[in-house]
Amino acid sequence: MSQYLPECPEGYYLIHLPSAQGKHPIFRSIFAYNAFLERLGQAQHMMQTNALAYALFQDEIILLSQVTWPIEHWVDAWSLAYSRWSHRVHDHQGSVFADQFHAIHVQPQVVTDAIGYVHTAVILKGIQSMLDYPWSSHAAYESEANTVLKWLDVAGGLHQFHQTPQIAQHRYSTFMQGSHASKHHLRQLALHGNDQDLRRWQARPTVTTTITGKPKEQLTSQSFDHLCQFDRTLDQAVRFAELQLKVPAEAILGFSRHHRTADARAIAAWIALQETVPKDAIAQYFEIDWPILEGQIRSTQARMGDSPLNELQHRWHDELKKA
Repeated sequence: MSQYLPECPEGYYLIHLPSAQGKHPIFRSIFAYNAFLERLGQAQHMMQTNALAYALFQDEIILLSQVTWPIEHWVDAWSLAYSRWSHRVHDHQGSVFADQFHAIHVQPQVVTDAIGYVHTAVILKGIQSMLDYPWSSHAAYESEANTVLKWLDVAGGLHQFHQTPQIAQHRYSTFMQGSHASKHHLRQLALHGNDQDLRRWQARPTVTTTITGKPKEQLTSQSFDHLCQFDRTLDQAVRFAELQLKVPAEAILGFSRHHRTADARAIAAWIALQETVPKDAIAQYFEIDWPILEGQIRSTQARMGDSPLNELQHRWHDELKKA
């Protein structure tokens, strides 16, 4: 059973989401880190929120983010999306994340402490340099430049230190030198609020997403299981497209718009349609609105013509017979 607290005030939350104990690491490659950031960014954009800081590790994810939705829905939106991507790409089952996460409602007067805590977690993990670690937002604060992650509000984070950008960046650097020595402890941060600020939620298979043009549709556990029953067919279709067009599965399941990658994605989706997989299940699997995916299929059909697609379908059935 999932556990929910009836009162979850809006504001900034410090989130700890560890990996499933005894299971695979959260990230197995550089591409996996990028795939996670893409899905986190999608959730932030959909829910119209921004993060102030993040640090990603093999065994846990630490985020300081604005939360305006029920917090369990917000965590589900990006953790479940990444978990499904990881299962498809690495062809494994089981939990990627632990079934519980910790959340602290950060009081306005200690937001700077929370930013320092997230970034110094890199040092606590035994990594020598915060600045050189690529999977933390610390470098963006030091350079005052963040043109890649639109959902990361570096300016808002620096504003917590001072209203003038140049002074704010200097104060941040000075603050981080001090926090390096004190190594902000999570419990110390929690005590700035009260005992109720340290909270624990249990995750559940519910995701907030966009399917078939319906924004912010709530998928219940039952409807999510209904979509997941088609994953095996879709997995096979992606592997088939990967072999036929020589495009890595990671790219097919990513967001690349390169013609060859889009064609491979469209072929996998088209094959799934021929196997009577519902459109909403295909859209959920690729994390793309169905009208967009349907447009990719039509473009591929126009470029390739019917004969090559029919030939691919024959090969597909031959592969199924062999299997």
